[in-house]
Amino acid sequence: MAPKEQYTSQQETSLAVALGLLVFNNDIKDTVSKLLSAMDLPVCFVEIVTTVLRELEMIDSKRIRESDFKTDPCTKNRRKKLKRDKCKKQDAFQHQ
Repeated sequence: MAPKEQYTSQQETSLAVALGLLVFNNDIKDTVSKLLSAMDLPVCFVEIVTTVLRELEMIDSKRIRESDFKTDPCTKNRRKKLKRDKCKKQDAFQHQ
């Protein structure tokens, strides 16, 4: 929203942070639908907007599903075990 590689003003940065917080707290679909409802769009954009909102809802559901998977205790323990095994293999390889 505000790239780190280039200079952005304080106003742009605060707007980007606020938008990021909205997306984090309310999902992308709700944030975009609120922004689009604030604008008076012509009728020809209604079909495009509904398609975009449907796609954004799919993105949100995928993000939530993956987050639930990553925070599952069994999955966390498996990732930790795989990391430990990988470190053990690397340590064994270095000392030979």
